[in-house]
Amino acid sequence: MRPIRLDLDGFASFRQPTTLDFTDADLFVLSGPTGSGKSSVIDAMTFSLYGIVPRYGDKRLVAPVISNGRNEARVQLHFAVGRERYTAVRVVRRTAAGGATTKEARLERWRGDDPADAAVLAATADEVSTAVEQVLGLGYEHFTTTVVLPQGAFQRFLHAKASERQGLLVELLDLKVFGDIGQAARTRAQTAASQVSVLQSELDGLADRSGDDAVAAVTRRIEVFDHAIVRIDAAGPELDEIMATGRDRAARHSTLATQVQALESVRAPDDLAERTAALATARTAVEEATATRIAARDRRRELDAVVDDLPSPDALEAQAARLERRRRLATEVDEATAGLARARTARTAAEEALATAERAHDESRAHLDHARQADLVATLTADVRSGDPCPVCARPLEDDPDRGDAGLDTAGAAAARAEQAVIAARGALTTATTDASRQEERHAQLSARREEVVAALSDTDLPATDDALAELRARVTAATRDRRTARTAEAEADKALEAAMAAVSTTTSGLEQARTGLDAARDRVAALKPPALSRDDLAGAWEQLVTWRDDQLEPARERVVAAEQATVTARADYTTRLAALRTELADLDHQLDISAVNQAGPLRDAFVQARASASSNLDRLREQRERSEELRGRVTAARKEHAVATELGRLLKRDQFEKWLLARAVNRLVVGASDHLRELTRGAYTLHLQDDGSFGIVDHANGGEVRSARTLSGGETFLASLSLALALSDHVADFAADGAARLESLFIDEGFGTLDAGTVDVVRTALEELGSTGRMVGVVTHVQALAEQLPVQFHVRKESQTSVVERRDV
Repeated sequence: MRPIRLDLDGFASFRQPTTLDFTDADLFVLSGPTGSGKSSVIDAMTFSLYGIVPRYGDKRLVAPVISNGRNEARVQLHFAVGRERYTAVRVVRRTAAGGATTKEARLERWRGDDPADAAVLAATADEVSTAVEQVLGLGYEHFTTTVVLPQGAFQRFLHAKASERQGLLVELLDLKVFGDIGQAARTRAQTAASQVSVLQSELDGLADRSGDDAVAAVTRRIEVFDHAIVRIDAAGPELDEIMATGRDRAARHSTLATQVQALESVRAPDDLAERTAALATARTAVEEATATRIAARDRRRELDAVVDDLPSPDALEAQAARLERRRRLATEVDEATAGLARARTARTAAEEALATAERAHDESRAHLDHARQADLVATLTADVRSGDPCPVCARPLEDDPDRGDAGLDTAGAAAARAEQAVIAARGALTTATTDASRQEERHAQLSARREEVVAALSDTDLPATDDALAELRARVTAATRDRRTARTAEAEADKALEAAMAAVSTTTSGLEQARTGLDAARDRVAALKPPALSRDDLAGAWEQLVTWRDDQLEPARERVVAAEQATVTARADYTTRLAALRTELADLDHQLDISAVNQAGPLRDAFVQARASASSNLDRLREQRERSEELRGRVTAARKEHAVATELGRLLKRDQFEKWLLARAVNRLVVGASDHLRELTRGAYTLHLQDDGSFGIVDHANGGEVRSARTLSGGETFLASLSLALALSDHVADFAADGAARLESLFIDEGFGTLDAGTVDVVRTALEELGSTGRMVGVVTHVQALAEQLPVQFHVRKESQTSVVERRDV
């Protein structure tokens, strides 16, 4: 597995979208301060592939991958395996319960160079994990042991039990394929044994049926059949001539018999005379019906002209309606005239009443003004006596003022009554005026309508009086009734004519059948040259043909008898000659039953078919001999295959080969890891495989003492684990079967902080050598001295609550 590009969004410390491009990054470093997010990059790769983050321990725990303050984490890894390109995507989303779940997961294989054009291999979280294991050839545990060395897990392979380490190597090297090969070989041996048994059984059966004696016997039968066919062909022309003569005589007999049957079938129709008489009667009926129809048609046309000259009933009805409307309008106009006179009289009376009320109202107002003046004087002079100054002119009064009752209340009441009378008179006048106007309008409308009706009556030629109109309507009704009767008579005449013509057609059809029968009868005996027949006299033609038939029938029957006797003679000659031929063939040992064959053709066919069967049998015998030779070769090959497969299955039985190959791989791995460890520790340590299968350490600084790898310090353990990882990358391909896991990348997360400067330099050199072999090597460290010496540097730092990555190529 070799990463191409990694996209993160909301994953761990990468709250914002971030992309890492690994193009041409064979040896790179992820560097930065502690807590900046370096390890999260390695976690994201592992999570995209297997859905697990090594540092979280619990494989089902996915919520911690989501950044604080975000509801969703998305990681997408484009990677290569050999020449194939893939994309792994996982999206984790928070749930309402406070946890998280994987909402989207898929694994795609690129169809070309564009990741957008890809085929989906898996579409759920579990399916993606399973598919990744198949593509990489590694499960999660082995991936984090050989490809990704996460923080705190460098020593896993170093300290693993022998059985666990062997399981990893079996998967890495795909050694189970040899067990599959052994099982396939044993199955193949069983199949080969079964094949030998089946082939030998068939071969034994063929050996009894395809010998030389059987071939010679069939060959002799073919020669006998050929000789018989030659004899039949020699007698063939004579038999064919006899057969032809017999066929000619049989054909003549058949022709003569057919002529006799045709003569016997000539019979005149029994009801020919009755049909002729019926036709004459029907034609007379047609003539009479035609005359009746013409008369009915003329009468109907005459009445049509009469009715057309008279007004239509609708016009008469309209005229009658106009007369009725004129009478009604005349009455309504008279009534309107009287009503108008009454309305005008009422209006005049209302005008006079209003004038009287207005005069009374004026007088009551004058009395009221006078009473008001007197009341004012009394009020002003209530305390004034004679000799006092006048309140108005200031001159001394000669007498006491007149203080009598002015009658103001009475005058006011009278004025109010007079005013109400005026109002009532005005209302009455308004009502009378309105009624008079309405009556005048109605009188004018009715008068105009009457004039319109009178004008309409004068514009038509129809009678303008009820009596004259009634007389005209009676004439129209009578003429219409007569025309209806004439039309009924014409329709009945049409039906009668149609019936008469149908009778003629039916009778004519019957006679045509008789004529057709006459033509057919003459055609049947045309070969005997019947006389010419009349086309005008059907009965006479039939009588002439029947008379001729009676003259021809007996001689025709005699010719049939003579032809039949000649046919029998020809058949007897053919039978005699064929019997002689069968006698000749009996001398041959053909072993065929030909006693029932009564014709030369079928006789020859019997021998031809027998020869074909014998020839086919001979071919089959020869094929069986060839099949026997083939089977002998196949039996030999199958026995050889059985021997080889049996031996291979025995050699690979009980995993002996796998154990041997594992032992060689482990020894080779220990040698390679020791070389790396010797260089990394400056000759202090090498690895040793102990008797229990665990790794031991050879301490060269202490006289070659061998001790357990678990006694190493943290830094020494890191170097030993790194040595094993480098050896795995170096040598796994040497023992791997075709299609096994390919360790194309190695990612080391931390562990370098425990190394001194010299060791760091040695580690760098080892990593560079590994990267130069085409593998990708990634290192996660905060050791600046190591980071600065690697060619591709991804600097990780925290910025505004998110991690950011910057690539530098040096």
